[in-house]
Amino acid sequence: MVFAGIDNVDVFRFNSDVFQTKPGEMKAFCLVAITAINHDNHWESFWTAFSAVVAVLAFFWAVLERISRMRTDKKLDEIKRRGDAPFFCVCESAMWNIAFYRDGGVEYLCAATEKSILSFQHDTVEALHAGDPVILLVDDAGEPTHEIVVKLDDDPIIFGSAIEHDTAKKVLFLKYPYDPQKQGKEQRIIVSFETRSGVHNTHTYLTLHGVRFLKRIDPPLPQ
Repeated sequence: MVFAGIDNVDVFRFNSDVFQTKPGEMKAFCLVAITAINHDNHWESFWTAFSAVVAVLAFFWAVLERISRMRTDKKLDEIKRRGDAPFFCVCESAMWNIAFYRDGGVEYLCAATEKSILSFQHDTVEALHAGDPVILLVDDAGEPTHEIVVKLDDDPIIFGSAIEHDTAKKVLFLKYPYDPQKQGKEQRIIVSFETRSGVHNTHTYLTLHGVRFLKRIDPPLPQ
């Protein structure tokens, strides 16, 4: 082969012989190669090219590190968004007489028989007219928050609490007006909140109008 103007340099064959070359032969080869490079004025060009390659590699290494750091930061942000937040799900406890406080008074409704309450005993509203309240009982399995604002699609709805009369247990609920045209259809519940650390965030849930169903879809749950 040809290397820097030298023909038939056997000691530089890319086979097992190169690993068996004696130190003296390799030293002599290097001296000959360097002499040939200097003779052809290639040494300066070699170092210029080598420096350029090093600079390019350093640039790409910095880019890869930046991308890796951004991916790590994104994963940490996603974990914090899921963890430092409320987590709503349908109430799985049997409820009976619930005391709803409104306008300075108390209204008692039985979750087992009241047709407007979506509870463990009642999966679908019945015999409601347009505009009648639908009350979806929920549990919050997440972290405490300072403030929560809830919308059904783009319309604000009520997120409140009541008391189960027999056990004095706190009951959370979502309340929205009934629309017969939307019965059983998918809707988005938008939950905006402020965490105890002061971070503002928004989660999105999927529900079915007039049906006891609630599932968080953003951030998504594990598949």
